Amino acid sequence: MKKMILYSSAQLGKIKETGGVKRFKELARGLCRLCDLTVMSGDERLSFREPIRHISMHHSRFAKNELGYALLNWKYLLSLKKIKYDYLISFDVPPTLWLVLLRVPHICLMVRKDLIGYEKIILNGNNRNKVIAYIKIKLLLFAEFITMIAAERIIVQCEYDKKMILKRHKFFIRKLKEKIKVQINNVNPSWEKELQVSACSNRENGNSFVIGSINGFGDLRKGCDLFLEAAYRLIKRGEDVIAFIAGDGELIEKYKEKYKGCSRIIFLGRINEPNSFLSEVDLSVVPSRADSCPNTIMESLFMGVPVIASKSGGIPEILPLEEALFDLSVDSLEKKISELIYDKSQYNSLLEKELLRKKELEFDWCYAMFKKIIESE
Repeated sequence: MKKMILYSSAQLGKIKETGGVKRFKELARGLCRLCDLTVMSGDERLSFREPIRHISMHHSRFAKNELGYALLNWKYLLSLKKIKYDYLISFDVPPTLWLVLLRVPHICLMVRKDLIGYEKIILNGNNRNKVIAYIKIKLLLFAEFITMIAAERIIVQCEYDKKMILKRHKFFIRKLKEKIKVQINNVNPSWEKELQVSACSNRENGNSFVIGSINGFGDLRKGCDLFLEAAYRLIKRGEDVIAFIAGDGELIEKYKEKYKGCSRIIFLGRINEPNSFLSEVDLSVVPSRADSCPNTIMESLFMGVPVIASKSGGIPEILPLEEALFDLSVDSLEKKISELIYDKSQYNSLLEKELLRKKELEFDWCYAMFKKIIESE
């Protein structure tokens, strides 16, 4: 039986349940059935229903970043070199970088986002000094390069992420091509089974057309500004639309102030059960400027709620339907929503096609990941 270590520098029991955290825990639950698994994290205790071995590392409020965490736990990280295992699985470049610098062997890097693409959008949105932004991007490029060269396996969520990595490091394209495997997410992870509720449409009742977006206000990467402005335009011109937006972050007060005169735009803040939210909307909207495999699309497909999304990142691979996609602009999003409000046959056709796509994305993701990890053996 293969011996694997699943590594995270985070306190998984205390941080927000993001898509990445959910996938980490899902992988732990799945791999413990398929191999001899140890989870290594910053939690004092990490509770799973399954019997999973856990190694607790130090965590401190003074360790503000991955460098601080690595310095705090260098003895733990070096001890990995003395343990016999087949693969050490780590999510994303920043935490994996320090494993590489300490020459920890047999790393399988799980790339959960287009690191450079994400950072460029965030830095542009924050209006950072151009010189500082340039230096940060160059440092991240170097970190990405040495991490990927050192990793034995690299698994990405979509062909888009693979393409971007190869484009950025084209002088090592042959070596990286051999390492990089693509594994899309599934639509039926275990947490969806636990939260499943029945979706229903308000359209049949003659009520307002309800659009919703599970978003974020930490920066503009998720496109909160695009959704809000498109919704505002529709409402302003007299469309019978109600717009719900879920999510939190430092920019939320700015947008609450901007749209405070529009009672049909409703800010819900952070929500814990996205499926309950989705069951109340007629159309789910994902206006991301950069995203590899958004959970909101998967959750919408799972719930049987029509979803439209931007043509960015890996989204067209998850949702390969032209009628479900819009260009990354307020005009394109507004037009797409309008079409679905007025054309009931188009709305129903979109729903039917997405239900078929849902079936294609129902599979055992953990087993698929396990096969990718050991694929070239």
